Amino acid sequence: MGSTSADGVVIRDMKVEDYVEVKKLLLDSFYTAEPLSMCMQKTQQVGHSKRHDDLQIAMIEEGSCIVAVDEHNANCIVGIIMACNQGPSDDAENRERAKTAGPIFKFLTAIETEANIFERYKVSEAIYLHIVCVANNMRGKGLGTRLTSALMKKAREKGLPLLVAECTSFYAARQMEAMGMECAYSLAYADYKNEQGEVVFQPMQPHTHVNVMVKRL
Repeated sequence: MGSTSADGVVIRDMKVEDYVEVKKLLLDSFYTAEPLSMCMQKTQQVGHSKRHDDLQIAMIEEGSCIVAVDEHNANCIVGIIMACNQGPSDDAENRERAKTAGPIFKFLTAIETEANIFERYKVSEAIYLHIVCVANNMRGKGLGTRLTSALMKKAREKGLPLLVAECTSFYAARQMEAMGMECAYSLAYADYKNEQGEVVFQPMQPHTHVNVMVKRL
């Protein structure tokens, strides 16, 4: 993907060497607001494990991740998308990995299984948007929409037929709906329980559901 610029913000492909700054942005502006991460803050550090870093770096190396760079502010990274190509075999690998993973990964893998996107949409591959993050001081300027549009363009260039986004936030789902995505699967957090029958995640309002949003490309 070639870089694009508007209002001094350049959108380009993410590089592995960006990861230190990307990780800081995630810690400052994503994990502090994403509903599932907020639920876990009291019991564990989120986004710090080597395993987590390795998964993020593998996505960057695949070539589907994007950054937004502010030329007016020392070329700081002010927005990102973490995304990857995914197929049925990846879903199977995620289910195996979930057996020893933390509660968030386990939950999202269960959602992938229930949504059954590849069978439902009759495709063998899709691009999965895992994270959209915009720096706190850059929100409300349409940057998240620009990043998502850039991802859609990248996916079309790769010939991928489907964009999938697992939206844990009410606001993320609303943004994706505004971009023409449809809800393929939804689950109330109150209905997801552990083996003891306890609700695992209890985010603050208005975050009541996880929504799997889909758009044909």
